Amino acid sequence: MKSKEMFKPILLVLLSLACDHVEQEPTTSPEQETVYRKVDDWCGAGLGGEASERTVAAGLARAHVGARLFGPNPDWLGRDNDLVVLMKRNGTFDYNLLRDYAELFSTVCAMNATPATEASTTVKLENGIAIITPGKDVPELPEDTVEIVVDLRAPAPNSPLKEIVALAFNETVAYGEERHKVFHGFPAQNEEWTHYENETVNRTLTLVGVGEKTLPLTFWTGPALTPAAARLVGGLRLHAKAAVVGYDVYARVAESSWTGSNAGGLLWRSAQLQMNGADWPDVISADLKTAVPDEIFTDYASLEPLEILGGSATRPPLADYDRALGEPTSALNRGTMRAALLVAYGTLDWFYPFFDLVGRDMDAALEVGLGEVSAASENDRKGMMQVLGRFMHSIHDGHGFYTDWGDDSWSDGFLDVQIQEIDDAPVVRVSFQEGIDPGIPSSLLTAPPQRIGTPKPLPVILLLRTVIDLSWPPMNSRRCLERRTSR
Repeated sequence: MKSKEMFKPILLVLLSLACDHVEQEPTTSPEQETVYRKVDDWCGAGLGGEASERTVAAGLARAHVGARLFGPNPDWLGRDNDLVVLMKRNGTFDYNLLRDYAELFSTVCAMNATPATEASTTVKLENGIAIITPGKDVPELPEDTVEIVVDLRAPAPNSPLKEIVALAFNETVAYGEERHKVFHGFPAQNEEWTHYENETVNRTLTLVGVGEKTLPLTFWTGPALTPAAARLVGGLRLHAKAAVVGYDVYARVAESSWTGSNAGGLLWRSAQLQMNGADWPDVISADLKTAVPDEIFTDYASLEPLEILGGSATRPPLADYDRALGEPTSALNRGTMRAALLVAYGTLDWFYPFFDLVGRDMDAALEVGLGEVSAASENDRKGMMQVLGRFMHSIHDGHGFYTDWGDDSWSDGFLDVQIQEIDDAPVVRVSFQEGIDPGIPSSLLTAPPQRIGTPKPLPVILLLRTVIDLSWPPMNSRRCLERRTSR
């Protein structure tokens, strides 16, 4: 199918750790067209992934942070500012908000989720051509199969498409190179030393064939494809390993990731696909354009020889992440408050490695925090500190610290004690403060604070040690192991 007011996430979060009622937007499955109509916009050529139990706020937070870190645009400050402006004028988290957000960026599309299929994959043999309609499993090919057609006019996001297509090959096939970003934890947001680095890396897209021999392969495509389908179809066609009958394939779709919610979701560009060092063309043309490939397709031989496809590539390249981009202003308003909560939640959702131990109280805490922000006054810095403090408590981690970078009303000193909640009351657990012993309820503390001069805010937003590698296929991980997230 922007404005640039600089903003500062007023309440910064420092994590030092040891080591992805809203009305439901109906999901729809693509109906097969009977009249060919050219798709002129990449959003119209893309299909969303599966629906999620995430709220719209949680889905938007994860997608926004994903796009600001892994996306092609290096100006994450500007992207945050756009979010602030949107959050200032609209605090209703529904599908309309997702559409408003997507309109701010040329690299984002809002769309409905695509239902998963519960049907088995079907194979129909006609004159030696095995016509495969992908379902939830991998079929066996009939013995008399001489060529394969994969019908992707209504693809489901949970179909094992790559494994199905592998039936057509008896060798490993390279079908593209992908540039994407890897984060070895969340880096400091300045030029100084940081625990965790990031890099932009290249990898070769490969398909490991499992067939007894390589067979001619044709894809029947509808107006829209999932990112996984677009990546596979587009890459194999560009490398002359398969023919395409139906609709064109958009490279932007193939380069995108999906983040769903309980009311639609966002498709956002997160990679750069190339062939022999050159970007894929924006549009990978079908060999035969039609809305009814089952009526006019005869066989693969009728399409040979496959043309070497070219075309312009106008998509912006994937820029390296610049952690020292600069400092936003210290202005505070309700838009800044909402955006700060979303960025904090989204960053934790991507990087925090201990949800299996502490649970997901953070999800409910986000909704509570957004409600508190809506009830707060526009410039309530102390109130926002308390909102973020309660939100940070939801991850139950002793190394979560937060501060207001834009406030100069710093304390004159500190008490060198550790407070822990015991029997619903804050109690001193550890003390290095003269006159204060462990076990004393914190409400009874009377010792004068130690003078430390003028405290300085810590110039770090988040420190986390999980590696995030936005590439395909996904790989499960725990703790500090490399984690790959699907697109």
